[in-house]
Amino acid sequence: FRLQLACAKTGGGQAIVCMGQHPSSQNSRTCSGCRFEGDAQRNKVVVDAASLRLQVALAALEQCSETQTSQTSASCSAPLGSTALQSIAISEIGAHEVICSWLYTGKAICFHLSVIQIAKDREVLFLEWPGDSVATCLLHSLERMQMYRVMIQAETSRGWLSTAKLSEPFTTLAEAPGSVRGLCSSDSSAQTLLPWDGDLALSWEPPEDDGGAEIEHYVAQLKPSNSKRQQEAMSCVVSAPSCSCTFRRVWPNEDVCISVYACNASELMSPAALLELHTAVGKPSCPGEVCAQLQGEESLGTFCVHVHWIVPENDGGQPLEHYLVYSTVARGAANETSVAETRDIISEDSWFLVAQIPEFRSNIDTIGSRRRSCAVEMPLNRAYRFCVAAHNGDHQGPFSKASAVVRVPAKIPEAPEAPAVNTTEAEAVLIEWPKLCDDGGLPLEGLLV
Repeated sequence: FRLQLACAKTGGGQAIVCMGQHPSSQNSRTCSGCRFEGDAQRNKVVVDAASLRLQVALAALEQCSETQTSQTSASCSAPLGSTALQSIAISEIGAHEVICSWLYTGKAICFHLSVIQIAKDREVLFLEWPGDSVATCLLHSLERMQMYRVMIQAETSRGWLSTAKLSEPFTTLAEAPGSVRGLCSSDSSAQTLLPWDGDLALSWEPPEDDGGAEIEHYVAQLKPSNSKRQQEAMSCVVSAPSCSCTFRRVWPNEDVCISVYACNASELMSPAALLELHTAVGKPSCPGEVCAQLQGEESLGTFCVHVHWIVPENDGGQPLEHYLVYSTVARGAANETSVAETRDIISEDSWFLVAQIPEFRSNIDTIGSRRRSCAVEMPLNRAYRFCVAAHNGDHQGPFSKASAVVRVPAKIPEAPEAPAVNTTEAEAVLIEWPKLCDDGGLPLEGLLV
């Protein structure tokens, strides 16, 4: 090798490294040009030439004048034992550091290690390591998801450097991404007075740091604080770049904890972003299987309708307080006797409240039944259908399905009071009685005196 230097008085300048003949020769080939900062007290300059690290013995630079150009030729023959440096092994590759190990069969006072970033073709780290025959070194301060090579040279006791040995290229790993930002919900505890519909909508922003790999998806988890509901936790996966999701049928009036994780292309998951809130009270669900049956004795003229139903599956997050029983007249079925024949021709008119029944939750556990009932008196000689709605103190739930038609028949009219007899003429008697109070459900057709 030949080194041509243009030096300033301070020791700085430009260096051109040539292979083959003297730089003035026509056969010389320039393989690298670089700028260096010299030191008047040093007699060595390191030049990076085509990924090859050269250390050249130079004359002292303090004798160079400010305007003088030095043409210095320094012959650098290869040192003995230049092939003694064996293969380089890279292990335990992380995001910012790796372990480098090598074997040297000769004698060296130290090793020169250079870490080269391949994409930018530049040296990012240089170390001098003691000259052990078997050496292991931690290389740090690397950039994640970048490709590197390690170049090692052995320095002998004579100050010569061995032929450089290059490792196989390796790529540093990605890291776990940062936590998502701005996690919030549009359904918090400070909701309006309207009942909650059970949908919990979440939104967030991507993390500032993706860990060196693109964010692929997010994982959202919702867990109730109630230990009895821990097995009912919900989760959903949202593909990037979307940053929102909605949980359906979330428990009302419940303390919940929400966790959102970001996952990048390296399958690394971020720390959880947490949100705790209290869901609002919702509507109870509708009662099930409402049935209506006529009870009483026609001979005695006493009738009532027995209505029973099944307790709703969902109380809306708050214990039920009472049930509302509604009824409507089933038109077209007033004179029918068979429920099966009239069920398909019924059309409901307006519904009206006929009873409000308190809920006693202790009955569920003591008698093991989820069925509730009540008895209501209805006007005679009409057909009815019934439905039930539950109320939890804050909101009334939807109506149940209507029951089958039940017909309340007419009964025997009420007996008149004792008549009053007035004799005003010899040929006639005037009989008077008060107006009847109850006609039994049908208009009176006549009186038998």
